[in-house]
Amino acid sequence: KEDYRLYDGFDIDMDELDQARDLYTNVYQLDITKDVGAFRGVYDKVICKSTLEHVLDEEAAMRGLASLLKEGGELYIMVPYRYACFAVLNRLLPNEFKKRLLHYLFPNKIGDGFPAYYLNCTASSMRESAEKAGLRFDGLNKFYFSTYFTFFFPFYLVWRLITGVQYLVDRDYCERFEILFRKDPVAASGSVQGLA
Repeated sequence: KEDYRLYDGFDIDMDELDQARDLYTNVYQLDITKDVGAFRGVYDKVICKSTLEHVLDEEAAMRGLASLLKEGGELYIMVPYRYACFAVLNRLLPNEFKKRLLHYLFPNKIGDGFPAYYLNCTASSMRESAEKAGLRFDGLNKFYFSTYFTFFFPFYLVWRLITGVQYLVDRDYCERFEILFRKDPVAASGSVQGLA
């Protein structure tokens, strides 16, 4: 079992961090699309869950996440797939309407409902951005189920039928995916080790 002595939390919104303060060693307000400053090269592992779909400049965010890593570090990302039924619906509906509906259907999600864009939320887009940021692809896992529409069985059934068709016509289809990247150590000459 790995021993992590430092487990820091970052968010652009300090109110969000305050709600999760007890989960972390330290919490910091940080916009990952900007320079990460003193946090550059500090972390062995960076976990980014359900964040990049809310970012307008995913390439800048990927550069920011990569810059947090030490050489040899790992970046784990989990995001919804851009073309998942709920993601398409999420982009079509006005944000205030979505928030009211979400809070009505799931009262425990009060505070959730951030604008979502899903701009580069495909595995191939993530890989391209990560490679530009100096990271190497290290694994992909797709998930084909989420809890959206489970509150009302007829909606759920229609949603599962739509996702079944999507799965047949889009070989990349999934509800969400997790993707892993590594920051390879740089040799003294400045080239990345293991790459010719």
